Amino acid sequence: MPFVSKMRGVRWAPAAMGDNRYALREIVKLDETDAQAAVPTTLSALAQIMWDEGLPQTGAKTAKEEAISLLQIAAEVEHALLVQYLYSAYSLNPNVQQAADAQLKIIEVAKQEMAHLITVQNILLALGTKVDLNRENFPKDPKDYPFPVVLEPLSSDALAKYVTTESPTIDKVAPGDRNDVIAIAQQADQAVSGTASKVNHVGVIYAKIYWLFQQGDAPEGPWVLDADVIECFVRSFGAGFHLKDGDFADPTTVNNFAATPTEWGVSDTTMHVDSGTPRSKALAAIAWITAQGEGPNQSDIVESHFQTFLSLYRTFKAGLPNNAVLDIPINPSTDSNGTGAPSANSITDPITLRWAQVLNLRYQILLLDVVVGLGIDRSKEALLRGKIMHSWAVQTEMSGFLSTIAIALTGKKRTTVGTTSPVFAGAPFELDEIPDSPCEQWRKQKELAVKCAAIAGDLKSLLNAGDPDRDFLDSIVSFDQTRQSVIDQKIGELCHL
Repeated sequence: MPFVSKMRGVRWAPAAMGDNRYALREIVKLDETDAQAAVPTTLSALAQIMWDEGLPQTGAKTAKEEAISLLQIAAEVEHALLVQYLYSAYSLNPNVQQAADAQLKIIEVAKQEMAHLITVQNILLALGTKVDLNRENFPKDPKDYPFPVVLEPLSSDALAKYVTTESPTIDKVAPGDRNDVIAIAQQADQAVSGTASKVNHVGVIYAKIYWLFQQGDAPEGPWVLDADVIECFVRSFGAGFHLKDGDFADPTTVNNFAATPTEWGVSDTTMHVDSGTPRSKALAAIAWITAQGEGPNQSDIVESHFQTFLSLYRTFKAGLPNNAVLDIPINPSTDSNGTGAPSANSITDPITLRWAQVLNLRYQILLLDVVVGLGIDRSKEALLRGKIMHSWAVQTEMSGFLSTIAIALTGKKRTTVGTTSPVFAGAPFELDEIPDSPCEQWRKQKELAVKCAAIAGDLKSLLNAGDPDRDFLDSIVSFDQTRQSVIDQKIGELCHL
């Protein structure tokens, strides 16, 4: 069953900037005139964004409920961004040097987004709640996201959206870049004009999360919010609307379950898998995410995602060879999610379709590996947890099966019908909702492995006897067989069989 985005329940309400400013905004909205012209010039850059885009409100009654809801939404955002970036990266032709260089940079950003996603899981665990790696399949209801969600080949418009989504506040942008960034934001808006999408700053979500994690209303580092931003939060949500010390789970218990840099394979300063407890570490983790990407914050420690995409945008605008970007579809589909008849971008070639289905299954298995791995207490089953998190998820699924198939799909014909463009396929990254209970999560692992073996068998029957892809498919099935005893054991333990 496809997952339904939690963002559908979020209301983006006007930011309360003070009685006179709030009244002015309401008058402007009623008159349907240009709100920009009425915005006071004294606002800080972040407050300006909050004025323009509004603030997310989930309707939660407590700071803890609000924090959990917004963290779940942040996880969706990180997940959506990372698969979009991977798709754009894989659309680049590795035989063209400029394209190959850009591909490596975008893949590095996607890896950092994965680290952000795992850090958000650690913060959820710190509040004593479950991890959440779900996201909606594209492109259903893109209006619910604070930015356009689409799997698309790299283009000037795609990069404009990435630059804008990842951009800090304009005061944090180097003076020599500001005019370009403003023009790029206008291009991004134009790229989605006439659709239900919009290009907002994801950092507004993180700004509110940071505010909720503060001890009190006063500014609290390492991300020191501007005075008018704090005023806005106080007016919009009430004074003292912050997490209480008692809202955090026991640190020892949390640390037994939270992901660590070592098991996630993080070994350099550009990738952080940070702890969510105590409160000071959660604040530092949120500040890091907003400095490296997704936020109005900015840091000189490392190159941010905004800076990477701005550089790539300029390279792209300067001109690349005609064959730098492969002819792959927007939002490719296997039509496995109940959409009905094949769409214009459906993958229908029998061999390619099965490869895309295998990719979807390995993608879901990867996510389940992370979910069940984070559900294992390292103080009791350290070896098993390490095997699942590092060997199964990172080394085998992510670095081995998924990347290999995703790259291969961009060179396989999408359809057998004539020479219909787009010619090649792409990774659909389709998934079903991840079950809530550990029992059902392990059962889902077994179910997906059985499906994968069946499709691999069908695929092998369509390949020539000497095709090396047959050996690759055998390695996938063999890997699942080595996991079967662990999966069966866990099903027996958790499902009370």
